Amino acid sequence: YPIFIPFDGNKIRITLDNFCCGEDVYINRVGIAKGSKKGELLSDITYLTFDGELDVTIKAHSSVKSDEIEYRILSDEFLVVSIYLSEFTNLTSGVDIIGPLSTGYFAYGNQLENKMFDINTSKKTSWVYFLSNVDIYTSKDNEAIICYGDSITSQDWPDYMLLSLRENNIKNVA
Repeated sequence: YPIFIPFDGNKIRITLDNFCCGEDVYINRVGIAKGSKKGELLSDITYLTFDGELDVTIKAHSSVKSDEIEYRILSDEFLVVSIYLSEFTNLTSGVDIIGPLSTGYFAYGNQLENKMFDINTSKKTSWVYFLSNVDIYTSKDNEAIICYGDSITSQDWPDYMLLSLRENNIKNVA
């Protein structure tokens, strides 16, 4: 999942959730890298840990947070979050997102260290599975507008609101 980064930051952690599924989900690896909107990796992948472990099980109807890591990222870059699941997984904990800054990619097999997806084994998707939060540790001068709600909130208007703020040179609000 390529995530647009609105602020400079020096630490990252993510949250994975499994709130909508009645069974546990086993995730083999989660990696992050600087990348492009198309999910191409522009830096080497950095693996995240969960309580010091590379793999994690998300219990049914619950969530997990990764350990925070030192990671320098700049405003207007894309952070690519890659999740590898080797076993059959019920993909019911997903959110359909749309908008110019929101997209995801699905690929077969372990694609974590591939710089680009093979078009024969991957496709673009508007669904985001398991990834619910990306926390960027940034300056106290930065703020966020939280768009909280139901399926209407996952439409494209939050992306356009962020782009409008940036066009008006408001770069301390995400």
